[in-house]
Amino acid sequence: MRALIGLGLVTSLVVTVGCSGESGASASAASSSSGGTAHSGDPDAGEPVVELPALPALQHTTVLPDLNEDAAIVEVALTAEQTSHTYRGSAPTQVWAYNGMVPGPTIQARVGDRVIVHFVNNLPEATTVHWHGLRITPEMDGDVHHVPAVEPGAMFTYDFIVPDAGSFWFHPHYNTPEQIERGLMGTLLVHEATPPIFDAERILFTDDVKLTSGNTIAPFLTSGPDRMHGRGGNVLLLNGRETNDAITVQAGTRERWRLFNGANGRTMELSITGASFKIVGTDGGPLPSGYTASRITLAIGQRFDLDVTFDGAPGSAAQLTSHILMLDANEDVVEVPVIIQEFVYDTAGARPVIDVTVSGPDLPAVDYSAVAQKTLALNGINDNGTVRFSINEYISPNEEHWQVPMGDMTVEIVNQLPMEHPFHIHGQFFQVLRRGTSVADEPGLKDTVLVGGMQRVVVTIHFNNPGSWMYHCHIPEHSEVGMMGHVHVMADGD
Repeated sequence: MRALIGLGLVTSLVVTVGCSGESGASASAASSSSGGTAHSGDPDAGEPVVELPALPALQHTTVLPDLNEDAAIVEVALTAEQTSHTYRGSAPTQVWAYNGMVPGPTIQARVGDRVIVHFVNNLPEATTVHWHGLRITPEMDGDVHHVPAVEPGAMFTYDFIVPDAGSFWFHPHYNTPEQIERGLMGTLLVHEATPPIFDAERILFTDDVKLTSGNTIAPFLTSGPDRMHGRGGNVLLLNGRETNDAITVQAGTRERWRLFNGANGRTMELSITGASFKIVGTDGGPLPSGYTASRITLAIGQRFDLDVTFDGAPGSAAQLTSHILMLDANEDVVEVPVIIQEFVYDTAGARPVIDVTVSGPDLPAVDYSAVAQKTLALNGINDNGTVRFSINEYISPNEEHWQVPMGDMTVEIVNQLPMEHPFHIHGQFFQVLRRGTSVADEPGLKDTVLVGGMQRVVVTIHFNNPGSWMYHCHIPEHSEVGMMGHVHVMADGD
């Protein structure tokens, strides 16, 4: 079951999109942290010095400045703090944010770089930073099973290598439902060694938030619809705002869009009109061949990279639309299209479309008919009036712990409940083989997959990153009350 906006408690949502101006204050462009002056090689050791190409300028975000002169190291300062942010209108909301921004800033690196993050917690409670999608070491993953949470006023340095190009994000893994809802989320882009050059590269971070009429964060519920479906907001957001000015583009422009879903309980159903696109990246990185789709189902925690060509007529417009499930006056479920970003073509003539090639490693070969070697059954119970969720009848913190050797394993995820669950695993990627009895047409490496109500999804997990790793439903209200487990990937020799 797809959660309704307001979880069926409201029947209307007002979302408007401005129709004039450039991206303006709602979208700050930031240049590469490495620019075109970074070099590889060590002249003191007699190694050749090669100037690295500049990283793309990013729209709708602020890139954290790199504090390290070494071209192979990205070193940044990140602070979680209380501040105010304007989601809608002019009245600000008290939020928790990374470096004072919602969504937080972007960390930008090249594949293979070392990333050092000096994190300071200025919140009134403990927190962690989980680097969603990164195949790093367990000690740097933000899982409190490995390293204690960072207490208020304390500092922790995250230090890891980024082995994969892709669109990743970061968020807490401590009191997760509240801390994400209060605004703690940011993006980490790992670029290819030689990034493809588009006319523009946009971060489009989808989310929602539940606000009172006075623009304060609505109270958090410990039972009822928020627990059953995940907290659903009554304000739909793109890049932290309900309303964004229209963006002017020229016909023939070609862009790379990086889509994120940071909501607690809302799957985003997106479509694009007035421009053509193909999907060229998934959770696990670039998908060079790409594929077309009429609509994008963006599960909570999931990412897609798009190659968008503005091929409409000068003077027309293109729209990014979110399709929202709501209740009408008859209490029937209806789908309401909401334009969350408009692109207006200027009146100048179209120019030739640039030639862009997205490159990346080939996908591992998988057997789409493979028999599952492990089953993960998603279920729940009524515990004296309180809903608790489980995996294989284990309820976290007493979750299942199992181990596997390095290599591929076919796993069946069985949803025994009517509501959907976005299944997420830390530290590994997988490929989707089947939904029910049908072969899945869902190319690319994933770390998150949407499992519909009463649905079975079969995946091949590429267990090639040793250590103990969390897996869970990415609706934080579900994982927080039981729907979580751990798998230990044994290193060679274990």
